[in-house]
Amino acid sequence: MRGALILRLVDITLLLLLSLMATASFTTSRTEPPVTYKLAEEGRLQLPMQIEITTDGTIFTMDGAPITLEELESIAHTWAGEIEFIADANAPAGRLLEIHAIVTQQNRQAAFRVLQLHASSP
Repeated sequence: MRGALILRLVDITLLLLLSLMATASFTTSRTEPPVTYKLAEEGRLQLPMQIEITTDGTIFTMDGAPITLEELESIAHTWAGEIEFIADANAPAGRLLEIHAIVTQQNRQAAFRVLQLHASSP
């Protein structure tokens, strides 16, 4: 009796499988890869302005011109991109705090990197 029941279940399963296979639609349509179009007017990414702070606290622009805190404030106000400050490891901490205060007052994105710009001999 059990053998007949198992045989019927196998038959039903095979019939269901065959009917699903017969009703399934097999399409061979290809999917098109995404297309990249060249921009009509290519924009230019603006690099961050790099400002150097030396050991004695002097502030230099990317051009190498020394500037004051007031000039830095006007630059931070008008510059559209990010500002990257590269400070010497021996620069006065008070000067870095003054510069940070100017940047935060202008609500600007800025990054501070502290480097050992001038290697000291042992």
